[in-house]
Amino acid sequence: MAGQLKLLSYWVIESRSKDLRFEDPLIATLAIPEGAQLVLRTRQTGDRFRPFGMNGKSQKLSDTFTNFKVPSYYRDHVPLLTINDEIAWFVAPTANGPQARIAEPFAVRSEEQSVLRLRWQMPE
Repeated sequence: MAGQLKLLSYWVIESRSKDLRFEDPLIATLAIPEGAQLVLRTRQTGDRFRPFGMNGKSQKLSDTFTNFKVPSYYRDHVPLLTINDEIAWFVAPTANGPQARIAEPFAVRSEEQSVLRLRWQMPE
């Protein structure tokens, strides 16, 4: 999937609502700590993920992929956005189309947070 798409990002500065979630799984809005290091990578052995809505509890990324029914041949190719070495967001291919998840620590909660909007887009 990542070989066919490019990742665009821009800071959200004004006119933002508290609910910055989108129905399009290829778009995410994340709260980014100042000085954070963002890295795009694929899964590694032992990866864990703290999905938004699970009150900070983590689960194995492999279990998340199983629950989403991500085909096994794609799992090593799903791009994972990490922030300070923690998985923050990913979009995975499924039979029902792309499915995305944001991690609890990077969900937007207040207007004082630095907010970054990301979008996977087909290259021109």
